[in-house]
Amino acid sequence: MGISDWSSLPKDIVIVVMGKLEIPDLLSAGAVCASWRAACTAVRRVRFPITDKSPCLLYSCEADDPDLATFYSPSNNATFKVRLPGPPFRRRYTVGSDHGWIVTADELSNLQVINPLSGVQIDLPPVTELYNVESFIDEQGSLMYNNYEDSMHRDDPLGFPVPYPSQRLRLFLYFRVILSCSPSAGSECVVLLLHSPDGQLSFARIGDHSWTRLTDIENLWDRGYRHAVYNKNDGLFYLLHFQGSIHTLNLNGPSPVVNEILKGVTAWDNPTKSIVMTPRGDMLQVWRCRELRWNDAPVQFPSEDSEDVHDPCQELYTDEMLLYKVDFDGQKLDKMDSLEDHVLFLGFNSSICLSAKDFPNLRPGCAYLADDSYEEIGINKHTLREVGIWNFKSETLESLGDPQSGFLAVAAATMAAAAADWTSLPDDILFLVMRQLGIPDLLNAGAVCSSWRPTYSSLRLPITDKSPCLLYSCDADADADDDDVATVYSPSSGATFKLRLPAPAFRRRYMVGSDHGWVATADELSNLQVINPLSGVQIDLPPVTELYHVASFTDDRGRLMYSNQDNWMRRHDPQWLPVPYHPQRLRLFLYYRVTLSCSPSAGSECIVLLLHRPDGELSFARVGDRSWTRLTGIENLPKTGYRYAFYNKNDRSGGVGIRVGLIPPYASLWRIVMMFMIHVRSSKDFPNLKAGCAYLADDAYEEICVNKHTWRELGIWNFKSETLESFGDPPSVLPWLNWPPPIWITPSIY
Repeated sequence: MGISDWSSLPKDIVIVVMGKLEIPDLLSAGAVCASWRAACTAVRRVRFPITDKSPCLLYSCEADDPDLATFYSPSNNATFKVRLPGPPFRRRYTVGSDHGWIVTADELSNLQVINPLSGVQIDLPPVTELYNVESFIDEQGSLMYNNYEDSMHRDDPLGFPVPYPSQRLRLFLYFRVILSCSPSAGSECVVLLLHSPDGQLSFARIGDHSWTRLTDIENLWDRGYRHAVYNKNDGLFYLLHFQGSIHTLNLNGPSPVVNEILKGVTAWDNPTKSIVMTPRGDMLQVWRCRELRWNDAPVQFPSEDSEDVHDPCQELYTDEMLLYKVDFDGQKLDKMDSLEDHVLFLGFNSSICLSAKDFPNLRPGCAYLADDSYEEIGINKHTLREVGIWNFKSETLESLGDPQSGFLAVAAATMAAAAADWTSLPDDILFLVMRQLGIPDLLNAGAVCSSWRPTYSSLRLPITDKSPCLLYSCDADADADDDDVATVYSPSSGATFKLRLPAPAFRRRYMVGSDHGWVATADELSNLQVINPLSGVQIDLPPVTELYHVASFTDDRGRLMYSNQDNWMRRHDPQWLPVPYHPQRLRLFLYYRVTLSCSPSAGSECIVLLLHRPDGELSFARVGDRSWTRLTGIENLPKTGYRYAFYNKNDRSGGVGIRVGLIPPYASLWRIVMMFMIHVRSSKDFPNLKAGCAYLADDAYEEICVNKHTWRELGIWNFKSETLESFGDPPSVLPWLNWPPPIWITPSIY
């Protein structure tokens, strides 16, 4: 096939293709070459129509899909949309933003930081790593949290916790989150969390597994903090107490250091108070006075959220805004009549003060407000949120206007003018474009139209049947530092190809099962996921701490640890102590294997059967469940000793439960061999495979747990010669790495 200069791709075609890209891919495409940059610029004016670095309002639009977020730029009077990774944006609770990232709490009340433009998402330590939160399962089998909201510690027998459903805790627990820098800086980024009870402080660095509580520190109040900012010039957090006092927090040394730089000026929590730094380096306090009012028409909300709405007619509104300049020398607040030529942006975001001269399209002397009244949100999740422009001169809240509908009309007209017939894209150009696609996008591209199918056929996966393939990490990729690349080798076709998997990195996973084209893996926190390597779809299974015998704790160095009740004696004899494990090591000793009843793409119809310690016990969960169900106390079921299981779709009875073949302890060798044969197809259907042989991958979990990096046994067992033969040495197949242990998988896009 002849190769064309793809930099000379017709501009109208480039514009059409770029118009289909998500924002991250569009920005990357603009850097390919000079001719593409011009096309990208034309598309960006429509897709990404902001021309300065002023703040944008991020919100969910009623007409959009749950995973779509809308940006509105007051400076440019323009909107654009981005698609965020799971969980859907509309199911998140936003509690902070800074440096282009937002901080959200999911429906398990766990926090993440996410960059809406790049789509990069990073998990923060779980909510149960806060000192005052613990999880439990209620009588209905639902995940619940105990929140110790008063001064009592959760280990204090006199403390009485408040129970919350997992999705509700976030509304009452989190006040706000402040970032020291972009989370892309890794462990250099400090995440400061203000939370209940009553404005206490905890922090973590990106990559940490637990939260560190700030307590018993000289000059630090035990509670009462309402706002904070980070000053990159001196590397300090500035903390605002509800009494108006200001403290500096230094987290750069071996231990936190706190100093009081402004004494308290009021005894009242109301009005709510924010701290702001101006471009000139001055510090302001902004006091927001709010009042309640009741509307005639109640707000509409989903029936399942009825517990989250105390009064559907109630609305909290801003009645007055007060400005003060902080006089540190005089230890006082000086009242200001106006902002002069400055503009404020206030809400859950880190407070921002800009010079109106640098952003002439913004309203000088005004504050752009978003609602951050966490007390009201906690009891009225769906009531109207206050968003607008506070005019300090007229002392009124003015509307942002309604620019969205007009902008969308312009966008549609602009894109229509650039349209072209992309089914007639030249074959050589199409070949070059498709060659850059990942496997999921390549498979989808082959279904676009009949003229694209021949090009797709020349590039599609180099496997021609549905025989199992070996999934492993290649030594050559280790040298290239591609931790997220997996190699697939087909013994039937003798071919290999590579896949890039989503986080966590493939080389940091532990493989514990595969079926229906999906792989069950354990990450470095020993939590399980199922992932389809072809499509890249990944689904979290219930956390490891939802197994009946595993609990998390923090050691004396502040690190996350797990305790595992490793045998029956420890469960029944209080003198036996649980075995402690580091998060990344527990998986090696805990999991035997995972068996799936069907593809996890079937959702709750897919049952995940887990064989695990102690000594081959059984637990199960359906995809989407939040906890594991232990199989115990069942007639004819031995409590322990299981080593293998398979699912037979032909004898499933009425869709009730799961019928599996279990290999109990002390089973005969003949029975075990017969069980393996269930997964073997006729060699007549796969003539390139060696008849009468077993293709082996190492699943000796007892050896793996004590020798993680020793050689894994891979090869072809010849039953006639009773020898283990090599796969041979086809290009790119050997050598493989010993971690993660290679595993057989039958690739499927579904």
